[in-house]
Amino acid sequence: MISLDTQLIYECSQGYNLPVSPDGSPVSDTYCMEDYTPDGFQGGWNNNITCQKNCPPVFSETMDLECDFYGNKVPCEKARQGTILKPRCKPFYQPQEPVTVYNHTICLDTGKWRDPLYKCVPVCGIAGNSMFVHYIANGETARIGDHPWAISLYRKEKENNYKAVCGGTIISYNLVLSAAHCLYDDETGELVPASRFEVAMGKLNISWDSQEPTQQKIGVKELVWPTSYKGADRKYERDIAVLVLVRSIKFSSFTMPACIDWKKKGVFHNGEPGNIAGWGLDKTEHPSPILQSAILPYKDLETCRKDFSNYNLNTHGHQTGFNYFLTYDKICAGTDDDSDDTTSVQRGDSGGGLTIIRNNQHFLIGILSAHQKRNNRFAAYTSVAEYINWLSANKFLETLT
Repeated sequence: MISLDTQLIYECSQGYNLPVSPDGSPVSDTYCMEDYTPDGFQGGWNNNITCQKNCPPVFSETMDLECDFYGNKVPCEKARQGTILKPRCKPFYQPQEPVTVYNHTICLDTGKWRDPLYKCVPVCGIAGNSMFVHYIANGETARIGDHPWAISLYRKEKENNYKAVCGGTIISYNLVLSAAHCLYDDETGELVPASRFEVAMGKLNISWDSQEPTQQKIGVKELVWPTSYKGADRKYERDIAVLVLVRSIKFSSFTMPACIDWKKKGVFHNGEPGNIAGWGLDKTEHPSPILQSAILPYKDLETCRKDFSNYNLNTHGHQTGFNYFLTYDKICAGTDDDSDDTTSVQRGDSGGGLTIIRNNQHFLIGILSAHQKRNNRFAAYTSVAEYINWLSANKFLETLT
């Protein structure tokens, strides 16, 4: 028998919360009190307490999340019944499906959110947001923001010196696409450890030590590549790699991803202008200290094989006919002009991304793989379209496609 005025104090198991009063404060106790009923005076508890199941914690790399409980901001990781969640895409992100967007959702008594989080994806491929601030051989100097997806890949050498080795393209908040040969050790037949690489974006100056207000430097935690890649021994076939970064890139007008045609619906025609940027050799045959850009006509594989079978390549000391490197997974870009002032890619531009504009957005279609010894002909690019399925099959891209 429980006597009158006995106090019972409740605690809830992990994942559950006490109910709350109208003012939002938790109700944790109840008293045994005398109560009048038609059958006379009887004892009863003044509060009927039932622990309420929490909603699952919510977090997102691409959204700003705000949770409110009875007018007070609370962590979204421990949302109790009645908590209101207000999600919105972070700056330089946008809803993937605008029709799914809502202003708020609420944590129900079932321990579930009324609505699933809608999906935000990076704004991509928008160029020309330049501050102000002309090389690729005979190209012109890029302005900061002209190629906000372009990165420089650095490899740590002795005494912690960093050497710029290649280019690359941002494709998500923590992913960069480059060429496998940029990461490959021809002597060992293996990839260089990820920990020896860093990427820098939002930069114009190639120097690792240069300081620019828009720059970001981020380490690499994982390298993902087709295991069948074997360098020059296999004609640089499958020359593609993903660099997974140790932390997220902060997107802005000066740093954002290029778009990718995930559904492979784009059609590209010979002669269409392709865009590329890099810090490769300039017309003096020295590495360009400043990011350079060029517009190079696109050519499909069949046309490239037909037109350029007798030109030499210069790739890591291997010189052979250009056609030799035009494997099934390649496209080309370059000019038919034989003059010395022709714009072209050079050593050091490898791994950089070739983009074509659709609807005022830059779509990544190629990764610079191999180029000719002469500076006024075509280069071979790994076709991104050939690797859409491979990219999509990797778990790190689940949020992108």
